Amino acid sequence: MNSVNLNYDPWQYLTVENFLSPERWEEIQDLARSEMEAYHNSKDLTISGKYIRYVDEDLLPESNVLYKEMERFIEPPKNVKKVLHWAVCPPNYTMPMHCDYPARFFTAVFYINPLESYGTILCENKTEYKEYKYPDCLKEILLNDREIEVPWKPNKVFAFNNLPRAWHYYKAGDEPRICIQSFFCDVDLILTGGSSKDELDYLIDVDPKYYD
Repeated sequence: MNSVNLNYDPWQYLTVENFLSPERWEEIQDLARSEMEAYHNSKDLTISGKYIRYVDEDLLPESNVLYKEMERFIEPPKNVKKVLHWAVCPPNYTMPMHCDYPARFFTAVFYINPLESYGTILCENKTEYKEYKYPDCLKEILLNDREIEVPWKPNKVFAFNNLPRAWHYYKAGDEPRICIQSFFCDVDLILTGGSSKDELDYLIDVDPKYYD
C-alpha cells in the first residue's frame, strides 16, 4: 500500500493509490469480472439502473486501518459492524448529492473499473444533514459553494469519517463504473430507522482494534 494522502478541502478525507498489492488486486479484478457479468444479466437493478449486491464477508479488510488515519467526529458506538457491497453504475449515471446517513460513521470506496471514469465529487455546502427524502428534498438543500472531484483511478481507495455536512455525489462516464463500498456502522442506528435495512442481513464482524 502506498502512503496515505490526507486532505481537508472542502472537508476531511483521504486517498491511497495502488492500495492493494498486485496479487490482491488481481483477486479483486477476478471478482469484479463476475460482478460485471451479473450486472449485465441482472433483472433486479434499482430504478435508475444501478446494481447493488451486499456480501457477508470482508472483501477489503485492508481498508479497516484507514479509520484511525483521520480525525474522529464521533466516539465509536458500542455495537459496530462492517457493511460492504458491490456497486455498478450504468453509463452516464449520476448519484444525487447526499450525505451518508448517521449509522455509517466511516466510509471507504475502492475504485476498480473502468480505466477512466469520474471519481467522487465533494461539495462545500452549508446545509445541515437530515434524513432527506429524494427527490423532493433537493429544493431544501442550498447551492454548493464549491465542488472538488476526487479523481478516479483503479486500485485507489477514497475514505472519510462521517461529518454533518459531508455532501458528495458520484457519476459514471461512458462505461459502467464498478467499485466496492464499505462502511463501519452503528447497528443500533440501523435498527432504529436507518435507511438501508437490507444491511442487517449482511453484517460483518470487525476487530475493535481498528476503531477503538
